[in-house]
Amino acid sequence: MDDKPTIEVSYTEPTFTPPMASVIAESIIGKFPQVTAIPTKTPRTLMEGIAVNTASATIYYYDFTNNVWKTVAASTFTTAFDYQAFTGSGTWTKPATASSTSSVIVQAWGAGGGGGSVTDTSAGCGTGGGGGGAFKYHVFRASDLGSTETVTIGAGGGHGAAGGNTTFGSKLTAYGGGAGIDLTTGNNHLGSGAGGGGVFAVGANGEEATTAKSGGVGGSPVPGAVASNTSGGDSGWGGGSGGGTGTGAGSTGGVSVYGGGGGGAYTSATSVTCSGGASIYGGGGGGAGGRGSVTSNGGTSEFGGAGGAGGVSDTAANGSNGTAPGGGGGGCVGNPGPVTGGSGARGECRVWTIL
Repeated sequence: MDDKPTIEVSYTEPTFTPPMASVIAESIIGKFPQVTAIPTKTPRTLMEGIAVNTASATIYYYDFTNNVWKTVAASTFTTAFDYQAFTGSGTWTKPATASSTSSVIVQAWGAGGGGGSVTDTSAGCGTGGGGGGAFKYHVFRASDLGSTETVTIGAGGGHGAAGGNTTFGSKLTAYGGGAGIDLTTGNNHLGSGAGGGGVFAVGANGEEATTAKSGGVGGSPVPGAVASNTSGGDSGWGGGSGGGTGTGAGSTGGVSVYGGGGGGAYTSATSVTCSGGASIYGGGGGGAGGRGSVTSNGGTSEFGGAGGAGGVSDTAANGSNGTAPGGGGGGCVGNPGPVTGGSGARGECRVWTIL
């Protein structure tokens, strides 16, 4: 039998260094963590093994062989970028060095809605929390934008007022959260939670009831479901819906990924949870007012602002303000009033141009 030939194959593991523009762009839209210093936590996945300090244009990566974080030298960077942030209305100016194909990444948050107030001396009343503002982002070509674009930052809603929308020219709108309703007269009135802003629409306001009422619907698309005496429904792109008020179990706001969290609803029960709904990118919803040992925290957010806590007391307590960007205000409890709901937080707009 003839000997079979021996074939030797040499293989070298390829290496890949992502372009600076790509890494920064991915970090800006939330795929890679943004940090202010070299990380210390051991990553669990390859995705967690890259972090970016956009302020200093530094990339950190984890060396899994030696179990140590390393820094890519700034001198190796070949891509620059321009960053303009707006916490108040203003004008974005396209960098002079931007080419027609430069990427312009816009992030925006709508403002949070205010929690409801009890405006007279009625007793036994409580109000719902305001909805959080939605988050929206888009990557534009520089040639799609004017040399300047007007940036309007949505104002946070005062008590009983919805949050304003944040706009980047006519190109992008991030919608605000709905408001907890103000109670103007009548003992033992209840306020349901407001809906969080959605990617396509503002969240609906909470409603007033003497027995039970559904919460405000979150902004579209596909907002969470609503019903009385139950927590608001959750959503991915739409806003979390507000909790429904009533006399039974606690009623928290619905949660969302890109929309704002829904506001919690006031109930006459005294040992339940009426917290605002959380969001990942949008603002958290405000907690409702409550009595006794009610738990009414503001909804949290990983990238937006948190909702304000609801006022909890057997007598009277004001709601807390939401935090920027986009947190909804907390509701209040009046036994008797007047008492005031917390204000929603302003929106925000951040613009990166990869040159």
